[in-house]
Amino acid sequence: VMAAERSVTSSSTSSTYHAALSAFIPYRPLPLQRIPLQPARCSSPIMKETVTVIGASTSVGKRLAAELLKEQNLSVNLCFDKYSDAVCHAGNPAARCFVGNLAQTRNELKVLQVTSTGDNRLVNLDTVLQSSELIVISEYTSCFPSLDWVLGKSPQDVNVKMVRNVVNGCGSRLRKLVFLSALGAKRKLSKLPKLDANILFWVLNFFGALDAIRQGEEIVCEAGRDLSIQTSIIRAKFHCYLKGPFGGMNEEMFDEMEYQSLELLPGDIADGETSDLAAALTLKQALVDDCFDNKDVAVVNSPGSSPLSPEEWNTKIQSLLMREKQLLLMGERTAT
Repeated sequence: VMAAERSVTSSSTSSTYHAALSAFIPYRPLPLQRIPLQPARCSSPIMKETVTVIGASTSVGKRLAAELLKEQNLSVNLCFDKYSDAVCHAGNPAARCFVGNLAQTRNELKVLQVTSTGDNRLVNLDTVLQSSELIVISEYTSCFPSLDWVLGKSPQDVNVKMVRNVVNGCGSRLRKLVFLSALGAKRKLSKLPKLDANILFWVLNFFGALDAIRQGEEIVCEAGRDLSIQTSIIRAKFHCYLKGPFGGMNEEMFDEMEYQSLELLPGDIADGETSDLAAALTLKQALVDDCFDNKDVAVVNSPGSSPLSPEEWNTKIQSLLMREKQLLLMGERTAT
C-alpha cells in the first residue's frame, strides 16, 4: 500500500491519483475506524407510540380501532364501555383492551383489563392514560333522552365528567389529544327557536347535548394549554338518536350513493352528513398528521371514495388551509 501511494503521488494527473488511491482503500488496515457513526443508528428498532382510544364501543370508535390496528408503528389501548366488545378484541396481539365507566367519580378510577386467556384484572385508568403518547376521545351519546342517559351516559356524563377524568389522568408522555365533537356545538344558538340555518341544531340542543359537547371542547383546549400538548377538535354531524327514525343515514346508504369521500372545513360553520368511516378516518389522520395540530375541523361526506393515500389527504388538507385563509380575510374585511 505504501509503495502504491508513493507511486501515485509522483503521478502528474490528479484524477489518476484519486482513482488509484480509491482502489487501495478497501485493503487498508483497520477499516472500521473510517466508518461514520450515523449508519449504525439505522439498525436500531423503531420505537412504537401508544395511542389510547376512549369510546371504542361507539360506531365511530369501532371504525377508528380497526384503522389504528392496521398501523404497525402503533400500540393501541382500547377503552370500551361494553364487556362483550372488549372480549371480541382481546385476542388481537396489537391491542390492550379495557372496560369501565369512565364518567364515575374520579378518586382512583379503575378499569378492567380483559385478556384472551380470561386472566382479567383491575388497573388504574391513570396507568393506561400515562402510558400514552396519543389519546383520542371518540365517545358520544344521543342528543335526546334515552336508556343510555339512565345508565350513566348522558351528555354531561360523557362530554364533561368523562373528558375531565381523562384529562386529569394524562401523563408527561402525552403529546396530542384529539376530541370528537359535533357540528353546532360552538354556535351561538338562541334560547327560542328561529327558522334559520341553525334550526336543526337548536332542536338537537333542546336537552343541552350540544352545550355539554362544547364544555368538553373547552376542557380539551384548556388541557392543551396547561399540559403544553397539541389538541385537535374534529366535528361530525350528530342526530337526535344514534339509531332509529331520527338518526342519520346508515353506512350502507353512504356506499350506495357513492358518497364516501369527505370534505374538511374550518371551525363550526358547515353542515352536511358524516359517516362513521369518514369521522374515524379523520380522527386517525388528526392523530398522525401535524397539520391538524390545534385546529378545529368539521368533516362532512361528499361524492367519491374515501381518501387513502398521503397524496389524497394532502389535497384535502391544502383545501382546508385555503378555506381557513379565506375566512381570515373575510373576517379582516368585516372588521375594517
